[in-house]
Amino acid sequence: MKLFSKVFLCTLSILTLSLGVAGYYLISTSFNASLQRETDRALEQYQLLKFNLQSAMLGAYEKDSLTRETLSALSQQIVDLAPEGTLVGVYDRNTQSLIRSNTAVPWTIEDIKGIAENEVHYNLLLTEEGNNFLVTVGSFIQGDQKVMLCTARNINEIFLECKNLIKAYQTIYGVVILISTAVMLGLFAILMSPIKKLTQATVRIAEGKYFERVTVITRDEIGVLGVGFNRMASTIETKIDELERNAQQKEDFVANFAHELKTPLTSIIGYADMIYQKDLSRKKLREATAYIISEGMHLEALSFKLLELIVLGRGDFVLEQFMADELLEDIEKTLGPLMEKKKMKLEFIAQTAYIYVEYDLIKTLILNLIDNGVKAESTYIRLSGEFKDDRYIITVADNGRGIPEEELCRITEAFYMVDKSRSRQQHGVGLGLSIAARIAQIHGTQLQYASKVGVGTEVSFTLPAKEARHGEI
Repeated sequence: MKLFSKVFLCTLSILTLSLGVAGYYLISTSFNASLQRETDRALEQYQLLKFNLQSAMLGAYEKDSLTRETLSALSQQIVDLAPEGTLVGVYDRNTQSLIRSNTAVPWTIEDIKGIAENEVHYNLLLTEEGNNFLVTVGSFIQGDQKVMLCTARNINEIFLECKNLIKAYQTIYGVVILISTAVMLGLFAILMSPIKKLTQATVRIAEGKYFERVTVITRDEIGVLGVGFNRMASTIETKIDELERNAQQKEDFVANFAHELKTPLTSIIGYADMIYQKDLSRKKLREATAYIISEGMHLEALSFKLLELIVLGRGDFVLEQFMADELLEDIEKTLGPLMEKKKMKLEFIAQTAYIYVEYDLIKTLILNLIDNGVKAESTYIRLSGEFKDDRYIITVADNGRGIPEEELCRITEAFYMVDKSRSRQQHGVGLGLSIAARIAQIHGTQLQYASKVGVGTEVSFTLPAKEARHGEI
């Protein structure tokens, strides 16, 4: 059963039960009040008739003439005094009838027997004709005479009024239930509409439409649920996009790596087979051997960089304190032979400060940045370090080809190369900047790129540092 049906049926059941109980209470209260009113009236009439009969009997008793015949005559006077619609009966101590206003009285002798002196009993009696009577029975002693007085009032009007009230309430009850049902159907349809839309959106998201959102109109609990749903959907969409992006990067990784392996391996196998199968001149043999060595070095570089990339995935490196200028000076000395070979100028400027790094990794990062500048056909590279506000800014700038703006967001992906043909000629595999970005992440920083095609590229990153005071070790 759907939530709409459950809520609707529960509400309708509660409403129906509540109206039924309320109606029963109101009708019952009204009937009991009317019956009590008739009972009070019957008691007043009984007391009045009893008083008149006692007075008459007292007068006759004083005259010594209170015989059965006299008592019957006095009782007839009482019957004549009774209001219209009230039946009266008078009986002696032996329950013999002295007089009664109608032969078809609703009470019986059994109703009269056992009534003690000055007791008054009330009974509701239903005759065979379907009439309802309120019977009042009491007894008293006057002199040596015991008299039992009975009165009866027809109260069909009360029962008819109650019956009409029930019919009227049934009509009202039915109309209220019908109107309430229609109103609740409309109201619940409006209230459940946001939940229905949430359910539909959930189904569409499950089908892969992660961009699906719901429109939040109200600020109640359902509105809060809608806001939470949209946040959840946004998070799911972001995570799915990230997973798809990672999957795409892995596909690129596998495709490029397979291609990078295929070309040098094919060449190595081909030249090795040529050396094995043919008698080559010394010159040809040297050329073939040189190519095998070159491709082997290419594979070696690839394997080492892959190993570095895997190792960097651990991220559990200890950062130690080093002098920044000494680190950069060490890198400058390492680059000396390369700069001479490439006939490039390296400008080195470094301020003194303590930095917290993993020495080998940060050196690898900076060397990778400089290596990219060399591959970009630069003639000038600047390596600088500046201490400012407890931070140390290291910058590598070149005047090479530059990087197009649309390529900047992908240059740190493994195996991604801006110029693939030129990179392969220089034994590049597109891993350098990916490794650099991972090292920067380990040090709690990130690489900032500024590049313009035809002008050059500048890469910088910031490290925690403290001032190196004179004489401090």
